Amino acid sequence: MAETSSAGGGSFRRETERVVDEIAQELRSSDDGAARFSSLSPARRQEVCCGTSPATRCKRRSRQRTAARG
Repeated sequence: MAETSSAGGGSFRRETERVVDEIAQELRSSDDGAARFSSLSPARRQEVCCGTSPATRCKRRSRQRTAARG
């Protein structure tokens, strides 16, 4: 499966949710899911695990630091 991107990463997110759902329903093996995860870039792997992209996490941390100082 190729990585896809859109303005908000929505297409990638939907594809990831679909794969997870198929594994849960035993329509896809966990080995297939692991292979797909392994084929992703490190940034995409992080997005799958945490639900956010690295850029989003950086913005969130920046806002948190600013709020803590303020």
